[in-house]
Amino acid sequence: MNINDLEEIKERTRIQGNEIQTTYDHRFRSGYLMVCSNLRKLFKNLELTEFEFYNKWVFYNRIRKYHEKQYDKNTVITRDLEKLSKTPAIYISFHFGSYRVIHYLLQENKIKTCLLINKHVYESEGGRYFKYKEVEKDGFVVLCVEDSQSILKAKEYINKGFSLFFYFDGNSGVGDTRDSKNSIYASFFGNEICSRTGVARLSKLFNLPIVPIIALIQKNLNSKIHLLDSILPSQYKSRGEYETEVTRYLWKILEGYVKKYPTQWEGWSFINKYIIGDIEVETTLPHSSKSHLYKYNNARYDIFINDGWFLFDLEKGLYTHITEILFDCIRYFKENNVALKMDELLDLFSNKKSLVDDLVKKQILI
Repeated sequence: MNINDLEEIKERTRIQGNEIQTTYDHRFRSGYLMVCSNLRKLFKNLELTEFEFYNKWVFYNRIRKYHEKQYDKNTVITRDLEKLSKTPAIYISFHFGSYRVIHYLLQENKIKTCLLINKHVYESEGGRYFKYKEVEKDGFVVLCVEDSQSILKAKEYINKGFSLFFYFDGNSGVGDTRDSKNSIYASFFGNEICSRTGVARLSKLFNLPIVPIIALIQKNLNSKIHLLDSILPSQYKSRGEYETEVTRYLWKILEGYVKKYPTQWEGWSFINKYIIGDIEVETTLPHSSKSHLYKYNNARYDIFINDGWFLFDLEKGLYTHITEILFDCIRYFKENNVALKMDELLDLFSNKKSLVDDLVKKQILI
């Protein structure tokens, strides 16, 4: 990597990090808070502070984009290249490392690929995949996995010698993710997540092997691609057993890599969509002592502005729209380390007892 490009990436990462901490309406602030929340749910033994982790995570995101734009096959090491299938297969990867360089690898090895992606990315006309939407070009085509006809279209491409490609942790498909007909529960860092089984289902339906591929960013910031052993549908008699076992196994593969290289996984920004858990906010009673000093619960709550004023619960990963007046009051507590008795709180909030009680019950003030 060019040293000047690297220094620019580092500087842009540093500036973004500083701005996010101090600017409530920064366009990435809510995303930063969601990453922090997901870390708390899944990654208990974090060696970095959440802010340090986020900065490193952003740095790797920028390296990933650099690898895509400045692709150089001489900087990519590929392990076990012989594991590429000579016949159509289902290649899966994750939003991990330099995952987009994998398409260059497949193209170089003359593997025609049909990429299935979610509707949001597919409909982004300015996106990287626009020119490939249902138009075969250079052995590559893109389909919307949420299209009810996507499976029939994919089958047509398989008949033309194409392999399918999925980003497994994107967890996309037709219908509701949490519909029991489409999904199962899988374990991920000790939490239950709701995962689609579509990849394994298509593998069994079309009798195609699943080939997992990982594109790791190395210490020297070059890419190293790992091709893992193929998963063969013929090894399982029952379709249901195959879908369940393979889906859970693929999450285990991802967990192993994320555990070792946590800042290289893009999914910290969206895994909350699939975590199964209680989203009820615990309540507590006001302190019995009238002299108790209430402070803002800075460890659990934060605030941001995005076309409105929001309170973010880092423990639950939930945000609540609040009034500008309440936002300013919470900001006052947050920035000045204010501690007030109950009667002082009532004065501050114009004797709106129900509001003060709510702030205490939801542990926003403790």
